[in-house]
Amino acid sequence: ASDKNQKMIESSPVGETLSGHLLSQLRLLYLTKAEIEIGEILISMLDEKGFIQTPLPILCNEMNLDEKKVKKVLELIHELDPIGIGAKDIKDTIRIQAKILQPENIFLHKLILENFEDLERFDFKKICKNLQISEEEVEELAKFIKKLEPYPATLFASQKTEYIVPDAIVH
Repeated sequence: ASDKNQKMIESSPVGETLSGHLLSQLRLLYLTKAEIEIGEILISMLDEKGFIQTPLPILCNEMNLDEKKVKKVLELIHELDPIGIGAKDIKDTIRIQAKILQPENIFLHKLILENFEDLERFDFKKICKNLQISEEEVEELAKFIKKLEPYPATLFASQKTEYIVPDAIVH
């Protein structure tokens, strides 16, 4: 009976992969066949953190693709779950997430675009001066940014559980 249970535990299904999750969402969008193919290429280029490191002009040149179409599809991929996927770096993924979650917050967007390095150094006084807002408001914006996911792909980093099988059992 224990062998039967062990086989059942070891054969448990593995969770969905990030690329599979993104592709299933991409196929639900109203896209042409060419745009879906571009999306598949972009999704295949994601690194373990969820970024696409290759600059778009280089990618389009190497793959002989229209840069406008690639940019359009990439912007759609950014909005898939997890949001911010396919960005070029941490600042870009934070910017995308903030734009989607709080599109009306002008100070949040200015903070990310113009003062992100100051935020990393916790230089709130300089941010206050640049944005002309109070330190409490900067702290609230920083709290919101802290809740965002800097590496969107880590939400899907799954490792299969390794079960320890004893060599001998003493009864």
